[in-house]
Amino acid sequence: MIATRCKTGTESGLQACRVILPVPFFKLLPKPKIYYLMEELHRDDKTWGALVHLGGIVGQAIMSPVGNIIGALVLWLIKRNESRFIDQEGKEALNFQITLSLIAAAIFVINGISWGFWSFGRLFRGDDVFLKHDWDFRFFSTIGLMKVVWILNLVFSIIAAVSAGKGTPYRYPISFRIVK
Repeated sequence: MIATRCKTGTESGLQACRVILPVPFFKLLPKPKIYYLMEELHRDDKTWGALVHLGGIVGQAIMSPVGNIIGALVLWLIKRNESRFIDQEGKEALNFQITLSLIAAAIFVINGISWGFWSFGRLFRGDDVFLKHDWDFRFFSTIGLMKVVWILNLVFSIIAAVSAGKGTPYRYPISFRIVK
């Protein structure tokens, strides 16, 4: 049943009404736990869930093109059978790292194609390609795009690690779901 309460304003003479809605049914139910089959998470599960997300950052710092995938993959393969939480977080981290590597590969291909056209264009125009070094915007824009990919990895992996450390699963906003 919907109820209304109205009161008249003293200065303007206008009536202000407030609608009182009943409490929705879903708010009366107890909040369900997020995790599967109501299992309790141990501190080690939360720690390993956070480490799997951070493995991509460490791997990318060591070996940039595919190190991020290897970092997350190794940690996930070591601990995936111990907890469903670690398994889920490892898959999320691995999918995100694969997505970032695919984006980086696309940037490298676009960069190679644009530099090829640029070089051949200068060669056919008769410019002295080997003595005159001028860097145009394409070089800096592709390096800038790679920095954006690295920053995305850093920011989202830290957010995911903090979330996993608290015991809540994290789903990356930019991720192809390849590993299921």
